[in-house]
Amino acid sequence: YNVLRILRGAGSAGLCRNEVGARLVTAVPDVTRLLDRMEEMGLIARERGTKDRRYVTTTLSKKGLDLVNKLDARVAEIHAEQFGHVEKGRLKTLVAILGDVRDR
Repeated sequence: YNVLRILRGAGSAGLCRNEVGARLVTAVPDVTRLLDRMEEMGLIARERGTKDRRYVTTTLSKKGLDLVNKLDARVAEIHAEQFGHVEKGRLKTLVAILGDVRDR
């Protein structure tokens, strides 16, 4: 789900594997294998660069976009159940702390 959201945010420009990996909150040891599986499922598309063939851009497919849009409502419900009792200011603090942990 997180990779789908990251790629949706990137829009039609897409991202390379390293950029996807850098934006994940939890470290995925092998982003390439994850992207391989997602490509096999038809959730993403990859395209090699014309100037530098080592650079592969990953974008969200229509199927991937439909799936992430469908999941958004349920994820919002779960977040409300888990964090609905916490003040917004404290949630912002939590997000900032988690960002610091991720960036470490």
